[in-house]
Amino acid sequence: MRFFSFLVLLLSFTLSSNAQNPIPIADARQMGSGNTVTVSGWVTVSDQYLGPMYIQDETAGIAVFSAALMRPDFTLDVQLGDSVVVTGGMSLFNGLLQISSNVSVEIYPEGNREIQPAQITVADMNTGNFESQLIQINNVTIPHTGIFQVNTSYNFSDATGNGEIRVQRFNAEFDGAHIPTDQPVDVIGVAGRFNNTRQLMPRFPSDFGIEPPVYPGDDMSPDETIDIMTWNIEWFGDSNNGPSNLELQFQNVKTIIETVRPDIIGMQEIASESQFQRLIDEMPDFDGFIADYSQSQRTAWFYRTARVNPLVTQVLTDGFTLYDWAGRRPLKMLANVNSQGVTRRIYMYNIHAKSAAGGDPGESYNRRVRASNELKTYLDNNRSGESIIVLGDYNDDIPASTFQNSTSPYANFDNDPNYHIVTRSLSEAGFISFGVGSNRSMIDHIMISETLTDVFFEDSQRVLVPNYVQEYLRTTSDHFPVFARFDLTGTFTSAEYTAAIPSGFELKGNFPNPFNPTTNIRFQLPEPSQVTVSVYDVLGRQVATPSVGQSFNAGTHQITFDAAHLPSGMYLYTVQLLNGPALTGKMMLVK
Repeated sequence: MRFFSFLVLLLSFTLSSNAQNPIPIADARQMGSGNTVTVSGWVTVSDQYLGPMYIQDETAGIAVFSAALMRPDFTLDVQLGDSVVVTGGMSLFNGLLQISSNVSVEIYPEGNREIQPAQITVADMNTGNFESQLIQINNVTIPHTGIFQVNTSYNFSDATGNGEIRVQRFNAEFDGAHIPTDQPVDVIGVAGRFNNTRQLMPRFPSDFGIEPPVYPGDDMSPDETIDIMTWNIEWFGDSNNGPSNLELQFQNVKTIIETVRPDIIGMQEIASESQFQRLIDEMPDFDGFIADYSQSQRTAWFYRTARVNPLVTQVLTDGFTLYDWAGRRPLKMLANVNSQGVTRRIYMYNIHAKSAAGGDPGESYNRRVRASNELKTYLDNNRSGESIIVLGDYNDDIPASTFQNSTSPYANFDNDPNYHIVTRSLSEAGFISFGVGSNRSMIDHIMISETLTDVFFEDSQRVLVPNYVQEYLRTTSDHFPVFARFDLTGTFTSAEYTAAIPSGFELKGNFPNPFNPTTNIRFQLPEPSQVTVSVYDVLGRQVATPSVGQSFNAGTHQITFDAAHLPSGMYLYTVQLLNGPALTGKMMLVK
């Protein structure tokens, strides 16, 4: 709330005593870069871009740039339509004339007025005569489908010519809004410039007659869901190959994790084990582990300890060709995942496929095809009917390959009804997850097995654009995080779904432990039930079933397990009720 009839905020230094009376903005523009001017006008963009503020008077418009107008803190108390007086030196930034040095702003909210956009054509915009003014262009066509994404340009046209729409990188409200399907459409925005390209920059979805995006599950507390993310953190911890400021990259990664609060993150391109361990040390609610192969870019799992209990972790080797996986074979985590009293055993695989960079692009594509086939053969043969998530940097897209629009290397999964690549829709909507250069594309994906579809929040999948992190693509990573949400209390379709653990159903451990060669697996039942007890090795392979559907009354019971035929090592055992929950314990065989 504003308590004063006017507010004066100095952005750098106090307004100098020799400041002149305001001149028309058109006259200031004629003076050009290198001159100090005082102008007055009304605000057409305040914090919508978290970049330059834009003002205009009856003659022209101009951008006003200062650190106080940028992330992380937009400290200028100014609203759209406010009357302002601005003093400062003018300069050019990528061709755009702006007031940017020794800037001071006087704000007069009592002079607030609604600014009407100038009615022009695309050809008019491209002349540059309306630079930095609020404009409206009617009856335009936008030859794109799907959604708008920040930090992205789009073509558009009217009867007079072709132009460019630019969604600014911090324009969070516009990010994910659907491109109008009922065209032609009237559009509003500020006339911007990037070098020789003239651009229309919208401020709100309403400037294009559309609504901001709404994601399913966002009305639920993260405490009620399981949120999963895949994130290639560009050469995390290696300033020679990734972002140059290692400390800034580290702090930005922490900020994003603390903001999003995912339960499980599959990370790629972890180049420094010490930086990864520091992340664990400084985030006590999380734990993690990193792949133990020698490749300089390693995959890792990072998870909330209150939600995720890893049972088995390993790099898959048998049947996975080192060359085709570029030295980065899949990193598996079998874990019990819990939310709202529901526990689910899920097999998760973190992949970082061969990139198209370096070498023969065609051979890189063939390596991705072969690697995908190896992964599918493994899952079909070993995990049929299980709950599966495969996430990571696929280094290719799903509807079609990034290599010459060929068949996607993951068409084998995409065409199989037992698997659902839930991020395919993001590709179809025009999202990108790799955000730099000419190869911008949607190459980071999340896939689930059919047995998880009933607990997946349809349309919760998204590319996260951390617009609260300044210069994200330069300081943090060239990939954006990709996110999906699950509700474990959904309708269950497989034995792998487990109902809420009933009060009184408990594991009592096994005794003795360690043991040789027999031990008693003990458990408590609150009511009569059929019980199956299974034993697994650390690779997740079932090695014994001491009890199959055996009936027990309420009370405490034990099953004797004889491991005389097994080698020494760690084993897992599950006690599962008929069509109900399962509890898991660990035991050590020492011979």
